[in-house]
Amino acid sequence: METNEFESNSCFVWYNRGILKSQSLDYEGAISDYNRAIAIDPELAPAYYNRAYAKSSLFDFKGAIEDYTMAYDLDSSFIYTFLFRGVAKYRTDDFVAALKDFETALEFTPVPIVYFNKAKCETYLGDNIGALYDIDIAIEMHPDEGLYYFLRGIIKAKLKDYKDAIHDFDSALELDPHLTNEPLFEGNYAAFKEDYLRRK
Repeated sequence: METNEFESNSCFVWYNRGILKSQSLDYEGAISDYNRAIAIDPELAPAYYNRAYAKSSLFDFKGAIEDYTMAYDLDSSFIYTFLFRGVAKYRTDDFVAALKDFETALEFTPVPIVYFNKAKCETYLGDNIGALYDIDIAIEMHPDEGLYYFLRGIIKAKLKDYKDAIHDFDSALELDPHLTNEPLFEGNYAAFKEDYLRRK
């Protein structure tokens, strides 16, 4: 669909307003502006991509998945689509589909956060060996991220490697004390460590 010069300029005004609103955390306003931009130019891939982010921020993960898919269909240069769409699918508990997106993301962007998210999916799907392999890579690439050690501790505990699990939990807390606010940490870590030390 072709747009004239006036429509094109108007389209990018709405699109840029959407970006500014998203940066100021006004995600509903951002979505409204992206909608206006898309109404003028339905093939504006960046508008779908950024609208997907805004929808995810408002926990509309189904809508985000649809927009990330549309963005990539319109412009295959949006390679981070697979990472963010995978996260949205993970948040809807569609771990199999999320895992597939993370595997594709690794072909384009083999970065620690992708390995981390892939490991999370594998853990939920019961593939703890695969999860351990991937989180090891993430930690090797980014050894200062406490959350990665936290996940590896969970994986090792599932594999009954309790001693190393505790070591990873300790490393996680040393790097990021705020991890005690994580739901899985609340009450469980201290009890887990106490039980292990008692049985040594």
